[in-house]
Amino acid sequence: MNGPHLDQIINQIRNWKMEVSSWRNDGWTRAHYMIMLNKVKQEIESMDPYEIPPSLDPAQANKV
Repeated sequence: MNGPHLDQIINQIRNWKMEVSSWRNDGWTRAHYMIMLNKVKQEIESMDPYEIPPSLDPAQANKV
């Protein structure tokens, strides 16, 4: 798989969370990081953990 490793993704999310609560950041900066965290949260919550991707579904294999 190309792209960032799981540890990198988790570290980035932790960094954003730290920036949201940092006293050094103004409201605009905190809001920026909160928006990014909310986008990640919404994307994860919209996923169906029981959905089988078409590439792994034997019933769909013949159609692809």
